[in-house]
Amino acid sequence: MVVCDPGEDPATFAGHDIAQMRLVARRLGWAPANYTFKCIQSFGSLIADLKNGSECSMAASAITRSAERQKEGIQFSYPTYRASLGVMVNARVREGSHWGFLTPLHWSVWLSTTLTALAVPLLVFVIESVACHGFVHHGDWVHGLRNATWDSLIALVNFGHFQVKSTAARMVVLGYGFLVLIIIQTYVANLAAFLTISQVETAFSKIEDLYGQRVATVEVYETQLRRQGIIPIIMVQDDDILSRFVRGLRSSHFKAVVMDEPWMTNTVKNGSSCDLQMLPETFIPFDYAFAFPPRAPREFVDMLSRELLRMQEDLNSTRIADTYIRSANGSCPERNYISDTQAVTIDKVVGLWIILAFCIALAAVNLFWNRFCRVSKSPGDSAAVVQCKLRQASRLKRMKRTPTTYHPNASAELERPSCHCREFMQRVGDVQDVIATLADEIQRLAQAHHAVSMPVAGIDIDIDTVSISARADEAGEVPCAPLRSGSFVAPGVWVERPDGTIVDIDDVVAHVHDSAKSRTG
Repeated sequence: MVVCDPGEDPATFAGHDIAQMRLVARRLGWAPANYTFKCIQSFGSLIADLKNGSECSMAASAITRSAERQKEGIQFSYPTYRASLGVMVNARVREGSHWGFLTPLHWSVWLSTTLTALAVPLLVFVIESVACHGFVHHGDWVHGLRNATWDSLIALVNFGHFQVKSTAARMVVLGYGFLVLIIIQTYVANLAAFLTISQVETAFSKIEDLYGQRVATVEVYETQLRRQGIIPIIMVQDDDILSRFVRGLRSSHFKAVVMDEPWMTNTVKNGSSCDLQMLPETFIPFDYAFAFPPRAPREFVDMLSRELLRMQEDLNSTRIADTYIRSANGSCPERNYISDTQAVTIDKVVGLWIILAFCIALAAVNLFWNRFCRVSKSPGDSAAVVQCKLRQASRLKRMKRTPTTYHPNASAELERPSCHCREFMQRVGDVQDVIATLADEIQRLAQAHHAVSMPVAGIDIDIDTVSISARADEAGEVPCAPLRSGSFVAPGVWVERPDGTIVDIDDVVAHVHDSAKSRTG
């Protein structure tokens, strides 16, 4: 706060309090010849001179306002600086760790990301298979899950992506991709800070760690520390007090020193060995002020106090504090600049998992809609009706099967001339959809005419009891024989009516279309 030498010219004196006093004198119109500075290097001698009032009219040397000093007759001006007590401890620059690259993310983030990377492939595998094939082939589980899991893990290092074709699976992959993107970018940004900035370790990290430790301070702060539960060692304030604090810390005679925060900041930043650090937490705020002997006129004290208040209001005091106290720079890294507590924890990124869950929910809705729902509209009816039924033979619902990366066995069946071929499934799906539409129309007309049932082309249709079967050949398969103009026929496909009679599938299709046309006009 004050830098002076008794043997030097007072014009060379500098520091926060000296700058403030010079500005006060200039604002009050004092000529430089009307006042002078005297350097007293011993703080104890300065306090003694104030009590006696033998040499100086006032003191400007970061003197703490306290009730104890006021009881001794010392008068104080309006505060010149708001300070607090700081804690200085031994420190060491942390050495690099072989596993330091894990530090940027908290273990909870690493665990959650790993579990997600293992769970997403299962979801993608099942959703993709159901969406593109209608079922999960038992022979695809090992091969498909293995490949999907590899793609998931590769995506974590930004080296690949899932290979999916269905909309539902793409929704899940989109949510997972966004999660991976943010996690990667967060990790890279935090890793750069952890690897390029020197980190300092101390034995204590907070004020509570001082309980029961050897803590040194000066007499004026003893009462406040005892109220905080800290029993301090009191050092005599002589000319060598600050040096003794530093030596005591370095020799481990003290575990910590509690003193004025401005002095500690200057000592730590200007240290050459970086072995001392101030904890980021300060406590017990107090004020510095100009001090006056008991015989000083009260009008003189009040005049300086009013000028100090004006300097605070017009921010001159703030500019002086920024220049002499807050702008101290040094080569030693600050302990509170970066630490393990700054690792990204799961609560800071849990929103990514919420987004992923939302994408999974959208995928489930999309999958259900495409597999089990249809939109029907009766002729002459302006309103479309959406119907969703979990049919027993839902796999046979009309769908366009697509070859997929993770399901080689299910994809291979698309090339086989069997009853599972795509054309056969589409044909059966057509029949089911036409029968379902006609049954809905019959029910609507029956209700309108107060009838219980209505025959259509000689066939009583009950959509819940109509079954579709295939008569297999000796090889156990029903071949698909292509015809010209892209049409097809599946020989041996029949519809069994509720009365047990068998009707050829082509007859059923023809009857259904004719009935629908005649009934609905």
